[in-house]
Amino acid sequence: MQIREVDISELDLDNAFFHYTSKDNLENISKEGLIPNIGENAISIEKTKKVFFTKGIEGTLILMDSWIRGLIMKQSVDVPGQKFDTPFYKFATFIAKCPIRPNFLINGILRHNLKSNKQISKACHTLKNILNNSVYLILDLKENIDFAYDDIDEIKAGNWDKELLDMIYSYEQLPVYETMEYWNMHTFTNHKVDKEKISLLKYKNHYTANQIVRYLFYKSNLKIKKVPYLYEYMKYLEFIDNNKITDFKINI
Repeated sequence: MQIREVDISELDLDNAFFHYTSKDNLENISKEGLIPNIGENAISIEKTKKVFFTKGIEGTLILMDSWIRGLIMKQSVDVPGQKFDTPFYKFATFIAKCPIRPNFLINGILRHNLKSNKQISKACHTLKNILNNSVYLILDLKENIDFAYDDIDEIKAGNWDKELLDMIYSYEQLPVYETMEYWNMHTFTNHKVDKEKISLLKYKNHYTANQIVRYLFYKSNLKIKKVPYLYEYMKYLEFIDNNKITDFKINI
């Protein structure tokens, strides 16, 4: 069975539910739907298996900004050639949850890297590769059947340091409540999204998540203050397109 397609011009962009995934997953999704899981990037972070998604154009773009911040955080504890399920990464996430830990982990390395031209450029490069090999799916989800708006976000309900959440996670809710936000939503635990509820998103003849993000960005009215890293990512893409990557500058 082939996944049906929908053009982005047909969507109510403020209320659509977006999910992006690797192109390699499409064949399996077309047969089995979206199976709840704890992804590689969420190991030692999430506790239960869910399907994640975003609501609307703003939520989808904010997630991209958060992804860049998250990639920078992972680079800060990265060991070259190792994945995020290694003992070192698990130890780093354990330390980040501890009420008492060395201050340099937050006030030193991570805060420095979030303003580092080199680290931001590296994160943008990583995100570009991810999105070029990913697609967006539109999910036909129903409140109280597939998800609940007041469901708990396991990260915000965990033992993560508030300063850490403020730096890489919090965008809208102040104070940071434990319920999930529209840019980081999820289905009920262990809840499958059936293939009949899934459509492959396209923009004209373009299918890559990078093209979709670009379309949404220029369609939106988000201010740079809200998604500063996404603005830098768009500048990064423009420099690459014009073969001027050596002129890339960060203004955060």
